[in-house]
Amino acid sequence: MQAPQKTTVIFWTAVIMAVALLAGCSTKKNTAATRNYQAFITRYNIYYNGDEHYKETLKSMEENYEDDYSQLLYAHPADARSNSNAPQPQGDFKRSIEKAQKAIQLRSIKKRPAKKAGKGSDPAYKAWMKREEYNPFLHNAWMMMGRSQYNNGDFLGAASTFYYIARHFSWLPNTVTEAKIWQARSYAAMGWDFEAENILTKIPEKSLTSQKLKTLYNLVSGSYWVRTKEPFKAIPYLEEALRHSKGSQKSRINYLLGQLYTRKGNKKAAYNAFKQAAGSGTSHRTQLNARISQSEVFDGADIKPEVKALKRMARYDRNKEYLDQIYYAIGNLYLSRTDTIKAIENYKLAAEKSTRNGIEKAIAQLALGNLYYNRREYALAQPCYTEAIPLLPENYPGYDSLQLRSDVLDELAVYAQNVELNDSLLRLSEMPREQQLKIIGAIIDTLKRHEAEEAERIKREEYLAQQAAQGNNNMQGSANAPTTFTINTDDSWYFYNTSTRNAGKTEFQRRWGSRRLEDDWRRRNKATFSFSEFESENNDDTDSPDNENETETT
Repeated sequence: MQAPQKTTVIFWTAVIMAVALLAGCSTKKNTAATRNYQAFITRYNIYYNGDEHYKETLKSMEENYEDDYSQLLYAHPADARSNSNAPQPQGDFKRSIEKAQKAIQLRSIKKRPAKKAGKGSDPAYKAWMKREEYNPFLHNAWMMMGRSQYNNGDFLGAASTFYYIARHFSWLPNTVTEAKIWQARSYAAMGWDFEAENILTKIPEKSLTSQKLKTLYNLVSGSYWVRTKEPFKAIPYLEEALRHSKGSQKSRINYLLGQLYTRKGNKKAAYNAFKQAAGSGTSHRTQLNARISQSEVFDGADIKPEVKALKRMARYDRNKEYLDQIYYAIGNLYLSRTDTIKAIENYKLAAEKSTRNGIEKAIAQLALGNLYYNRREYALAQPCYTEAIPLLPENYPGYDSLQLRSDVLDELAVYAQNVELNDSLLRLSEMPREQQLKIIGAIIDTLKRHEAEEAERIKREEYLAQQAAQGNNNMQGSANAPTTFTINTDDSWYFYNTSTRNAGKTEFQRRWGSRRLEDDWRRRNKATFSFSEFESENNDDTDSPDNENETETT
């Protein structure tokens, strides 16, 4: 009986000690037990949930963000929140912020520990007693809150949080260094370039004691220099950050490096960077844009394999939406070999095949317009610029000069067309009569063909409109059913009554179909004209003095 009794005593002793420990582990007390207990609860309860949400949301943001490949990429999707004109990333870090705030509010230990005799002259002990936070894990909650604020686009709030961390956790040098890097990143996102550079340049290399800190420092420095007037300074930082990047971030940084190499004129390095950006595991959109960017920097001897590969891509159904970019890439390859005729053909195809009517179409039209402009074919260059400019964002590189060129061409094209027309007429007048008739006949045939195509198109549209009107009649019942209109009860104009206006429109379409807004809309064949169409109208209004005079004159 002694063994069971001994076990029971040990059990209840442990229970009593645990209850006493829990009762004493309050944030109002500062002992080794309370500090360890609060750190344990913070880490594996509140912080854990917030950190898991942070990691999942961040991964989703990095993988699903659609970069704007017409501009220099952002080193990280969260940086795009600094520019409202850029595509905005998805993901809300609010839950992580709330968890961090909860941990700070409930688990912070501000009370200083009891003083120990004989330690007053010890510098380390003095520093310990001057601390403002004694929960050994709580700095992680502060860092999570700052990172979440940044990724949510609250750059000023993030900068304030990281400034607090750097000031109040001085006994954690790695945490202070990381907070300063994030603080500089927040300043850069707000456009405070001087403050950001001031912090980054004052971080000593020896303080980057871990690979995590080195990668973060290189990424932030590279991102900062990309957005300044000296983007080439970002290359060495991004190259170092790339070595320890993974997944979509690795592809993104590779593409950004390819863009920087291209601007610097290093085509070989740019081609290889774009090739790495299009590696396995990346999205189809990224692979396609990287492939197209490769065509812009291709400097090989034979372009036939490249052209063949791009034309093969154009045949895939999944690339129908990207035909404008594919033909633009083919045009780039021909242009790299100064084959302007083939380049113009493919740039034209790029504009014709565009289904999105976005910046991709604009870029192809600019390339085409630039070729015409350099060949002094201003009448052909003018519509290219006119159509392209409205599709470009105002922050597009060289937008002001492109707008100016478009405005000049709008005026110049009128005179250029007159000059070309007169030159053509003069050349035509000097030709033999047979050749003149041949050219004039070809022009007439072309006009007739266009007129026939237009007439067929209009006839088809009217037929479809009539079919739709008949369908509406079947649904609404008898075609002769009277239409009821609501008369305005006040003195307002008829067209201000929405219900009456809509009823009139419906009645018109029921009778006539969906007609175009043009003169003589009643007549199907507008190539002929007869006064008989007006006789019925004149007879209807016999009491009109004007009609009587008109009849007598006739």
